[in-house]
Amino acid sequence: VLARVDTLCLDKTGTLTTGRIALTRVLAVGTDGADDADGVDGTLVDATAALREPLLALTAVADPNATAEAVLEGLTGRSVGSSADPRTLPDVEAVTGRVREAVAFSSRRKWSAAVLDGRTWLMGAPEIILAGADGGPNLLTHAQRLSTGGVRVIALARGQQPCDRGEDGEPRLPGSRQAAGLLVLSEQIRPDAARTLAYFRDQGVDVKIISGDNPTTVAAVAAGAGVASDAGGAPVALDARDRHVGPRTRDAVLVAGSIGPYGAYLADGSEYTGAYTTGADDFEEVHLPRLGILAEEGLRLFAIETQPHLGETRWLVERLRRIAIDAECW
Repeated sequence: VLARVDTLCLDKTGTLTTGRIALTRVLAVGTDGADDADGVDGTLVDATAALREPLLALTAVADPNATAEAVLEGLTGRSVGSSADPRTLPDVEAVTGRVREAVAFSSRRKWSAAVLDGRTWLMGAPEIILAGADGGPNLLTHAQRLSTGGVRVIALARGQQPCDRGEDGEPRLPGSRQAAGLLVLSEQIRPDAARTLAYFRDQGVDVKIISGDNPTTVAAVAAGAGVASDAGGAPVALDARDRHVGPRTRDAVLVAGSIGPYGAYLADGSEYTGAYTTGADDFEEVHLPRLGILAEEGLRLFAIETQPHLGETRWLVERLRRIAIDAECW
């Protein structure tokens, strides 16, 4: 087959990487008043010990997502299996017993919260958690700089008031809060990725990585897996949107509607394994609104991507035949 292949396009998550992430650093702005090398106010220092208990309170929940598992494993040095309740881990139970209120993580809000010893701790997307927080702009600058290194950065903040709820019943961030720190997480590259990519390179096959993640992050992961540019140097990150703006706006553009797996909605890593037991009702709740929006926008090309569940794939194809009769899929 390779005799007819000159280019191989791969996804990043779950292909180059294991689909799991690891906690690498816990940081906070130091108190010595010194600026860092780039002139950002305050130097980042290790804050693992200072923020350990708040992080355990935020992540030691009954059903932790992939990020929470990574933080727990990084702090405790123990594997967090799907069958074990992390709240019962040694030296974790003493912390979770002091949690009086918690707000579970939501991909819509992009943050979670826990009240530990009367103080509210928040964890989530830096641009949301740090917006309006005391010290937020400075820590957000640090977060943005760290992100250029191809890692995932999560922010921590604290407040004296609990999260109240709006008229829609959704929890809201405390109006007064203080930036507390940053978590740095990295994706785990598959141990055989470099060897596999080297084989394709030796066979004269050019490897391209296609991903919806930040281009800088993708390039860093690709380089770590052994992907190189045509000249043999570091891979070049390109944002596909840049190819179709400016002077080339009249070029034909092929647009596909991306449809990911139901497991991504569960946020437990099952989008890489297909290890979820669901039926048509579950698929309909998650997929049908999105399929309708894509079809109403006139899309007739659909990308059913990183789909590990055969039953779900069959459901999607059958449903698309109803919604968009002339639809094409890959």
